[in-house]
Amino acid sequence: ELGGAGYWGLLVDKEYGGPGSPFTSFASFLSRMGQVDPTIGGLASVHGCIGAVDPVRTFGSEDQKRRFLPELASGRSLSAFALTEPGAGSDLTALKTRAVLQGDDYVVNGEKLFITNVVPGRTVGLVCLIDDSPAVLICELPKQEDSNFQLRKYGLYALKRTYNQGIIFKDFRVPRGNLLHVERGNGLTIAYHGLNLGRIALCAGAAGVMRGML
Repeated sequence: ELGGAGYWGLLVDKEYGGPGSPFTSFASFLSRMGQVDPTIGGLASVHGCIGAVDPVRTFGSEDQKRRFLPELASGRSLSAFALTEPGAGSDLTALKTRAVLQGDDYVVNGEKLFITNVVPGRTVGLVCLIDDSPAVLICELPKQEDSNFQLRKYGLYALKRTYNQGIIFKDFRVPRGNLLHVERGNGLTIAYHGLNLGRIALCAGAAGVMRGML
């Protein structure tokens, strides 16, 4: 029902299935949703800001936008952002997850932890090292865990139904056409862009929750 109302695609431009709402309107709306249900507001924040929506709409090629954004805007595919690792939390330069190009695919090996909104079948913006430089791959996770992709459960529930889990990649293949390109900087430029929006969205949702408490 939320997908049919256009909730998941608020930040997506009209040509890709969303209304193209400005971020100021999106933030105000998150405050209203925070009063109704913090989880629903939080899911939209993750999906639209630090999930795959912002990286694709801001840094994606025309082909990538047309492939990914309609599904993300409709809510048929919700998204997450896989950045944090066991040895790379605040120090994002300590990334160890790597992707190596083999033919038409990147082969990914490594572990991510504390990833919000990740279950099988989701679309994930994955920050990893390619040729020793941070990069972002858009990964469409399999519908179920297999030998190349597993989830690590922590029993951590910051928000209900957001599935905060770890991801383990073992020779996980991603099409080379899913690599995002940035003119200046590297994959961390993409990550920080979404994180900056996410920080504002988090505050907007908290403002709504506090209003509800009052």
